Amino acid sequence: MTDLKSTATADTMKREEALTRVLNGEATDEDKKCFSCSSSHLDELRKQMPSGYKAKTEGGGLGNHYDGTIANEEGTQKRNELKHSVNKKTPRAELEWRPWLDGVEFAQGQLKSKSTTTFIGDCGRPLMRAWFTDHVKPFVTEHFPELAGIQEENYFNCASGLRTPTKEKDTLGEKLIEHLRSNSAKQELLRQRFVLFEETYLDTHPLNHKEFEVYIKDRIEQKDNWICINKAGAHWIEGFNVKGLKYNGTVAKPKGGKMFSYTLSLQKKSGTEVKDVPILFKLHWKNGGQAVQNLNFLLV
Repeated sequence: MTDLKSTATADTMKREEALTRVLNGEATDEDKKCFSCSSSHLDELRKQMPSGYKAKTEGGGLGNHYDGTIANEEGTQKRNELKHSVNKKTPRAELEWRPWLDGVEFAQGQLKSKSTTTFIGDCGRPLMRAWFTDHVKPFVTEHFPELAGIQEENYFNCASGLRTPTKEKDTLGEKLIEHLRSNSAKQELLRQRFVLFEETYLDTHPLNHKEFEVYIKDRIEQKDNWICINKAGAHWIEGFNVKGLKYNGTVAKPKGGKMFSYTLSLQKKSGTEVKDVPILFKLHWKNGGQAVQNLNFLLV
């Protein structure tokens, strides 16, 4: 799992650096092979960039939610976000107001992350505590009786992150995760319980909508331009300002469970029309299958 993640991260960095050379007119044939669109589409993309600007790859960093910048000789700088898809062919008309469509999400994070504390509310630690008490503990008692002494703190430390902390090695929490990874039938039973848990918990435990809007606004407005590349082409999309966020309640996930539904009001940074677009907040376990380890949220 870690090796796959490392490979994906390396591929992303390579693509971002290749894009910088594309925009600066310095791309090699190898650079262009990093992208799913044709070489001619990349040439057209460069023409869409404002004249007089030079691109630069940014290494990211705390609080930075963009991939690169362009700047002119006067020092004016604009921030770019790259969204790339190997297989999709989403047309520009659909990407114009939702440029994140070809990616998995436009934002994601761990429920326990400090950046979520302002808006996550009962969907943070209280959610994990309720999940453990109402579902994990009874499940373990029934299916893994040798682990029945598992404690909530130990479970949270092992299940909420990317990997098991050193201090939790060889504990009941780590052993539960190992059992679930090696027993797909039991893991599926626990996944079904998480589906039930979402359907009963989320309706009565919403996010802090006002603070959630602040969180989204920060991530959307840092991007002055979105560069969307898929098999159908390469598109330069103007960024947005957030004008409002409306909560619509919970909606069903396609495979069971629930997620939060919102309507996001966006305005192009140039000050043109305002448009409402749908976004969803959904829970997703990122390591070992659903209900195993590393509970994240995705905004799509």
